[in-house]
Amino acid sequence: ETVQDFVVGEGMLPTVTSKEGAADLLLQAVQDVVDDFMSANEFDEFQQELVGRCVVDGEYFLRYHREDDLLLLRAVEPEHVRKPADLDPSDDWSWGIHTPPDDPAGRPIEYSCNYGRPGEERAVPAGEISHAKRNVYRNVKRGLSDFYATEQQFRQCVKLLECMSVGESVRAAITGFWQYETAGKSTVQD
Repeated sequence: ETVQDFVVGEGMLPTVTSKEGAADLLLQAVQDVVDDFMSANEFDEFQQELVGRCVVDGEYFLRYHREDDLLLLRAVEPEHVRKPADLDPSDDWSWGIHTPPDDPAGRPIEYSCNYGRPGEERAVPAGEISHAKRNVYRNVKRGLSDFYATEQQFRQCVKLLECMSVGESVRAAITGFWQYETAGKSTVQD
């Protein structure tokens, strides 16, 4: 949450202006469209979510939808963007992103989205999706989580916690013991 607060802060408040001195009526009409977009997408909260997605997943995908003359943004889960299962190995797809054959690190042509139903991938034109990625160079197709470098340490922490839990349950099962310095074996066992 702290990273999100730092990056987003109070959020973005877009204001429409004109360098050429457009009419106030036109500026207000454009501002109304922008305000409708911000409201329809709950953009104040959505900004925070997108930053969180980038930190955890290393990337986010936004799909554009048009509904009643509004542009709506919908997040596509990174695991839903994957190489189509029925493709020929010679096709220019990797990691769910189709790029030009002569430029595999170039601008995407389309994305393969599968919303959880096996075999139902959909090729979505690149113009309908925005892809933000972090912790990688621009020619790498997918982003890396901020936690990628610490994954092994997290696994070790989980293992340590499990061992501590087992050890504590064994210790708690011991009801008690007494030590007698001068008593003989027969006195203690009775």
